[in-house]
Amino acid sequence: MLGATLDAAIDDGHLTVNPSKKKRTVKPPKSSEVRAQKPEIATWTTEQLQTFLTWNRDELEDELFPSGDSSPTPACAVRTPSP
Repeated sequence: MLGATLDAAIDDGHLTVNPSKKKRTVKPPKSSEVRAQKPEIATWTTEQLQTFLTWNRDELEDELFPSGDSSPTPACAVRTPSP
């Protein structure tokens, strides 16, 4: 569809060349190259998660935490590493 639109632009004198039909000068990266460039996922420690959940409960008054509850109960499961 884009190629046809650009061909119409050539017919109307707006373009001299259809860029969608030009030979590529840059090759797309291989999937292995893309995977190699992905950044490592950083995860929070148990202490960092607890600090965030406490802040979320106290500062934002999040509805996931009842106002009378003093301990955060997250809406997601948290797995702590075994010692």
